[in-house]
Amino acid sequence: MVTDASGQPLAAVASTALPCQLLRAWLTELQGSDSPDARAHWWRESHWLPRGEVPGALLRATVAHVDAALPAAVAAAAGRCSGLEFWTQRRPTGSSMQLHWDCDEEHAQRHGELRSPLLSVVLYLDDHGGPTLVLDQRPPEALGRMVRASLVWPHAGAMAVFEGSLLHGVCGLGGAPTAAPQGVAASGRCHLRSSLRHTLLFNYWRERPLEMPPLPEVL
Repeated sequence: MVTDASGQPLAAVASTALPCQLLRAWLTELQGSDSPDARAHWWRESHWLPRGEVPGALLRATVAHVDAALPAAVAAAAGRCSGLEFWTQRRPTGSSMQLHWDCDEEHAQRHGELRSPLLSVVLYLDDHGGPTLVLDQRPPEALGRMVRASLVWPHAGAMAVFEGSLLHGVCGLGGAPTAAPQGVAASGRCHLRSSLRHTLLFNYWRERPLEMPPLPEVL
């Protein structure tokens, strides 16, 4: 695994996979998310989850798993956060996502400063699509210089954790196979068929981002 200058990995993979029961529950929820009548339709937008006030049994159980599965090296940072930003993604397996920094966009517009979360978590719900690319580059560093990088391939139930200020994206596969290549360890808990790349995203914030709405209890 690629490490930063301190010897720590750019992206750590949690040793505990999401239980198969929760995996199946999430995929069932997300199947109908293209319909505005489905509650999962609204999960595609970022919402705020205050510490200790996560609505819904499925989401609450998942956040509890994420908290418990965090590597010891970053658990202390998570303990300093006031809440989590949460959203979901369903992407065609061959598609990419541009490199970007997660940030408080409203704060950036008002103050011209990029404020990033403490930690970012990608929870994979299947084995499909390209890997998450994490680069050892933080704002406001200029782009274009050579930096270390780390790739995390999606596997059902696996969880990638990295510093919230690191540049990251998703590598597209084009015409390549849509599942992780041979030689990359699978999660082993259960295998779920899917034609899309499904992920849950969590950002741990010290302070709530400006204008970020709470997740309504009905969702």
